[in-house]
Amino acid sequence: MPRPESKKSPVPLWYWFALAGVALIGAILIVYCTVRPIHQVGVTAEGDYYQGNPDAPVTIYAWGNFGCGACGAHAREIVPALRTRYIETGKVKYIYRSVIWDTEEKNSRLAAESLYCAGDQNKFWEMHDWMYTYVAQKWGVEPDIIGELLATAVPELGLDKDAFRSCLETEKYRDHVVNLTEDAFARSISSTPAYLVNDQWLFGFQDMYDFRLAIEGESIVPPGLQLVLALAIPVLLGLFMISAEGAQVDQRAIRLRMIIGALALLGLLVAVHLSLYQLLISGNISCPLASGCGEVNRSEYVGTFGVPIGLIGIFGYSLILAIVLARLTRRKLWGGLTGVILIGLSGIGFAFSAYLTVLESLVFPAFCSWCLVSALLMTGIFGVSIAAFVTEQRE
Repeated sequence: MPRPESKKSPVPLWYWFALAGVALIGAILIVYCTVRPIHQVGVTAEGDYYQGNPDAPVTIYAWGNFGCGACGAHAREIVPALRTRYIETGKVKYIYRSVIWDTEEKNSRLAAESLYCAGDQNKFWEMHDWMYTYVAQKWGVEPDIIGELLATAVPELGLDKDAFRSCLETEKYRDHVVNLTEDAFARSISSTPAYLVNDQWLFGFQDMYDFRLAIEGESIVPPGLQLVLALAIPVLLGLFMISAEGAQVDQRAIRLRMIIGALALLGLLVAVHLSLYQLLISGNISCPLASGCGEVNRSEYVGTFGVPIGLIGIFGYSLILAIVLARLTRRKLWGGLTGVILIGLSGIGFAFSAYLTVLESLVFPAFCSWCLVSALLMTGIFGVSIAAFVTEQRE
């Protein structure tokens, strides 16, 4: 008499706990990278002061003048909102350039120079906010700009009085401010405020809706929904496959499928991390062992037919994971067809990863470490899928 089929799962319980643990830890790390605020300021190689993530997917250049009412309104009403929603979430690097329209008008020039003098003491942005909330309101009333700054700004901002006075009186940054103004004219900027959001120009006072459109763009399918769809379709397919009946799977093949499942889960977590950055849901992207993650994932090569590569990765990895988990429920689905499907999916992923890796090496001066990790994971999945298929065929 044939032995009755064992009801015991061929997959050890620790494996499911391990997958759940990895998924939970990965989700916690991704959420942490997504929500942690960024309070970062710095200076670019061109001498521009910025605030936000230096690798942010969006860069805003703002040209302003302290005698400009619309510039003051922008600084007081819009910049705080931009900081909360985009700058401190790592999505935007914000650069301010102070320009003057009459380079011979001393007060206007000194007001602009004061920013960079304060920058020498790491107080550029504090001076930026102070100027727009105080001096701009008294523009044209207080002729002694140096005296006003020394009497009010220095104690309020905690500046070194002698160093700040010397910087202003020697006009240390006169040439810099004049050069910024000439550069603005060269860009056909004839009034302030003016903004360059990546490659899109905005002129005059803009409300938050205008900046949101320039930063996030108009999408028929919201980024969050794109992420959900990329995950939901493979999950539904996996549930359908689990409902199918079939024969038992060889134990050796099961071990190989377990390896594929673990690799696919890791790849899925990597793809989610990259997608959150590419879709501007998050502005934070960690880059261990390399420095090109931001540059690569901001480039024109980050999408295929308009679909971010990260979303393609989510779909591919989750589909492979769904198939593998269905196979690990002691069912041999559709004969040997699922083995062929796994080889086909992972083979496409392997070829695509190889293409992206070559593209990075030829186009960019740096690599995205997460892209390389994804390529290695897909290579492993491809190799183990072939081994599992061969093992099953020997049954």
